[in-house]
Amino acid sequence: MRLKDTWLWPKGISRPASTIGLAIFLVLVLTLFLHASQTITITTPAANTVSVRIDQPTVTQSVTQYPTIVFRPGDTVTVNAGGCVQTGGSGKTWKRYVNPSGPNSDHLYFGEIMIPGATLEMVRVSTLIGKTLTVPANVDLPGQLFLKLGYADDNYGDNGYWGHDDGTENQCEGTAGDNAWVTLTIVHGGTPPPPDPEHPYDLVWTEADGNNFPFNARWTAQTPAPGQLPGQAMCGYAWEAPCTTQAPSTHVGKLCAIGKAVGQAGELGGHANWGVATYDGYASWDGHSSPATDDDYNVNVTRTDEAFYTSDNPNNVHTEFDSDETIDHFHTSWWDAFHGAVDNSDNAARQYIDGKYIVEMGVAGLDCAHSCGSEIHPVFAFALHIDDNAAADGWAIFARNSGDEGFCGDEELGIDVSAVTITIPWRPGATGVTVKDATEFLTNSTKVSGPVVTPTPGQSVNITFNLPAPEDGARVNGVLYLTWTGAPTVAIPRAPIAVARIFKTAIPATLQKQTEPEDQVNSLVAGMSAELQKEYAATTPPKDTTKDSIALHVTMKAPPAAVAHPPVVAHAMIEMHTSAAATLSKSAVQAAGVKKLPPVRAFPNPQKAALDQKRIAILQKAYPHLAQ
Repeated sequence: MRLKDTWLWPKGISRPASTIGLAIFLVLVLTLFLHASQTITITTPAANTVSVRIDQPTVTQSVTQYPTIVFRPGDTVTVNAGGCVQTGGSGKTWKRYVNPSGPNSDHLYFGEIMIPGATLEMVRVSTLIGKTLTVPANVDLPGQLFLKLGYADDNYGDNGYWGHDDGTENQCEGTAGDNAWVTLTIVHGGTPPPPDPEHPYDLVWTEADGNNFPFNARWTAQTPAPGQLPGQAMCGYAWEAPCTTQAPSTHVGKLCAIGKAVGQAGELGGHANWGVATYDGYASWDGHSSPATDDDYNVNVTRTDEAFYTSDNPNNVHTEFDSDETIDHFHTSWWDAFHGAVDNSDNAARQYIDGKYIVEMGVAGLDCAHSCGSEIHPVFAFALHIDDNAAADGWAIFARNSGDEGFCGDEELGIDVSAVTITIPWRPGATGVTVKDATEFLTNSTKVSGPVVTPTPGQSVNITFNLPAPEDGARVNGVLYLTWTGAPTVAIPRAPIAVARIFKTAIPATLQKQTEPEDQVNSLVAGMSAELQKEYAATTPPKDTTKDSIALHVTMKAPPAAVAHPPVVAHAMIEMHTSAAATLSKSAVQAAGVKKLPPVRAFPNPQKAALDQKRIAILQKAYPHLAQ
């Protein structure tokens, strides 16, 4: 449900039956409680004016987003601020929020602000006091025109508004030492924005993969193409009504819950999951997370039609899988080589990944422990086109039906299916296909069988593995080599990776600054005593590198006479498959109704939960206020 313009209507308060005339002053006071102690008061003293007051702005992380404080192209904005902040340490440690004094205050202990379009990056609040800024009339930052506040510090763990003192050099003595505050006066000068999609975070699709899972689903905000990338400024919190009708499940891990309590883990402090889906595109390596956090492998998928992108990840779909559950145990040729490359360097890893066509199936959702961008996490099935050779066409593959959500999740997620199918496209010009002897697959479970390779000439090739229940943790890894007959096309070039969404107002690198809960927790650890740091490091369990060793044998199946759910991925491998959902009109979406994605089931991961609890206990020992 939406208030006039872009403001959220408070829950539990009846909405008036009619709009009061614009000639009469409307005073709406909306108080939101974010990060426990922070309050936001929004009033509308005139039809085109909005006044905002933020008391006790969050100072326990570098950047905090305020998706309910929204700007329009053409707005003028006046900023004021004052008060003091507890910066932690020994002695008198409170400092002014705007213009602190004392050691290191030239580069630490001050508030920052960003007004998209009016400031090109986070700037010191002190540089804007008393000035009137203008949001350019031609700014084009869909879903990103909302306030961001920051705080400059090198250790956020003991910041806040506790234990008031007169401050370093007595700068917070008397009324000047009241808790920090920020005010903004926003005067709308431009044309009101067009109405946002009714439910911009509903996923819609018209195609299915070989599992009958959604294939290249798009947000409603993106239909019909190009639409716009959804952002939280459209409707509030993406995982709640009115943003979506699909009731995504939310998952907050214990460590991220600690972070959320002090404002260190995004707006949700965890993941919002819509269900299972499959995407294809071109891959790029995005790094290997530290074993001290979640040990995840990170791969981005670039799509020319931007399906599933958001304003928080406008250049790709992010995907992750835990190396502890996957590649640490893989022992087939390509996977061994890739594992070694990752351990060597990111540049070495990119040689194996970047620009290659990829198909991934997994849990589709938003990582709202970070920036609330879209992701596939965990990845359940992965197929990378590693060797473009019609006589020995290579695909690196893994498959499973369960996995964890990394640092910000302490449960396992699974899909209750007995078979997982990976669908790869038919090679243009080919009339037939066979499996080469070089193909190799290994598993960790005697309950696994397959792969069964089923070609559908002119359309696709399905690779199917039979798996036990998700709780078994069964997995498969290997390389499939195909030989195509007929007159198959050769030489499929790699795709360029730098396919960035282009805005009229460029997004500088500094705007990519995100609040990373892993980094924040590492900062807390760095601020502990040497003894506690040693105790924390000792919680990291030794790696289990037992290699999967049970060999699987490929079965080639004759093409089906009729396919119950034919995968509609008949496209040239030289081009990523454009989502047919891009052509859906709003009326078509409404007529068809919005379906839910196939569900994901959460079940306990006792080892992960116990590890997180040990680490939390040590953090609380070092920072007692975290236990509150």
